[in-house]
Amino acid sequence: MNITLHINGIDYNIDTAPSTTLLSALRGLGFHGVKFGDEGGLSGSDTILLDGKPVNAGSLLAAQAEGHKIATIEALGEHPEQGWKLTDGLHPLQKAFVESGAIQCGYCTPAQILAAKSLLEKNPNPSEAEVREAISGVLCRCTGYLKPVQAVLKAAAELRGDAPLELGSIQWDFGTPKMTPLKMTPPLQT
Repeated sequence: MNITLHINGIDYNIDTAPSTTLLSALRGLGFHGVKFGDEGGLSGSDTILLDGKPVNAGSLLAAQAEGHKIATIEALGEHPEQGWKLTDGLHPLQKAFVESGAIQCGYCTPAQILAAKSLLEKNPNPSEAEVREAISGVLCRCTGYLKPVQAVLKAAAELRGDAPLELGSIQWDFGTPKMTPLKMTPPLQT
């Protein structure tokens, strides 16, 4: 079947089998920022933006994406000096991920950045909890999520035009349960 996919502002006509996933179609077109994580889309590494909303490209058929706007990490930005050409540079989210050390192995980074981009387009001043919720669909085994959350908050401040965020001034919620004193029960008398 012949379909047209609108990816990062450009139309691509492809001839594909009806069973081709959007993930396979994107990677076949050279969009390698979208990753295969698992068969069920549980890892979130295959996250792309479909009409601005994060979706799992591996759980969607390519034909289902026809007529929609698809955005991959390649749409956000590139290193400013690639040797053979100059670009507009990295998107503030990409830059903040690098500066905050949130990229680690980098496998889930494109998906986290796209999920964060979707959040920031809806809410330019998110709380830590809202950032955690937005990226919760992307599993990351390297970072522990603190640095990606810091990166998103830092990028949000830059995108709003606020002063650079001082990460040390934030009271972080690490999800640590509050400790309550145990009540000691006297031993049973026999």
